Amino acid sequence: MVAIDVGQHLWQHPLFEGLADEQRAILRRRVSLHTFKRNEPLFEAHTSARHWFLIEQGLVKVHGRQQKPPRDVVKGLFGPGELIGEEALIFQKHYLYDAHALCDTVALAVPRKLTRTLAHNNPDWMWSLLQLIGSRLQLAERQVQALSSSDARGRVVFFLKDLAQRHGRKIGHEVLVKHYLTQQEIAEATGTSRQTVTSLLNEWKKKNVIYFSRYSVLIRDLDRLQ
Repeated sequence: MVAIDVGQHLWQHPLFEGLADEQRAILRRRVSLHTFKRNEPLFEAHTSARHWFLIEQGLVKVHGRQQKPPRDVVKGLFGPGELIGEEALIFQKHYLYDAHALCDTVALAVPRKLTRTLAHNNPDWMWSLLQLIGSRLQLAERQVQALSSSDARGRVVFFLKDLAQRHGRKIGHEVLVKHYLTQQEIAEATGTSRQTVTSLLNEWKKKNVIYFSRYSVLIRDLDRLQ
């Protein structure tokens, strides 16, 4: 993890717009900008939750280990503008999950103690933060609903469409999603098997609904992805 001068990065983020000069000075001193290489951890489970993070660029996998049966469980993928490490926001002592960069990633690290200071002095900032947390909760609710009420096909469809909506890049009528995941990791994120993921991807590719390479999917027609 390499620390970088925070510079103007803070003021470009909507969460930090409109702060007074005094509060900006505090942020400049205490918030840091970090770069992470692929597979480098932003934080690990059971370590002290001293910071929460705002992702500026890249993609981060938040995941944990299930004991029975033993397997890795992907909690979610998060990209630019999204928040992770919320344990620090709600003043839990330790992170509950691991977070690893899936590609070169840049993130702002905000000390947990700074949150209380900013909230006390700026109710509007606290409201903006609550909206950001609310969007995160809505995403979690959608994910839980999709996992609990859909079959394997439906869960993989939801996963790809959600990635396309949140992190995809439109190319004409198509959407390119760079997810940096193996098919095994997609299976772990959707509660299915790698064989099922492979079968579905090949089926949609044969029907010209998608084209996929090692770490990306080009969705040719979102409506036909079903």
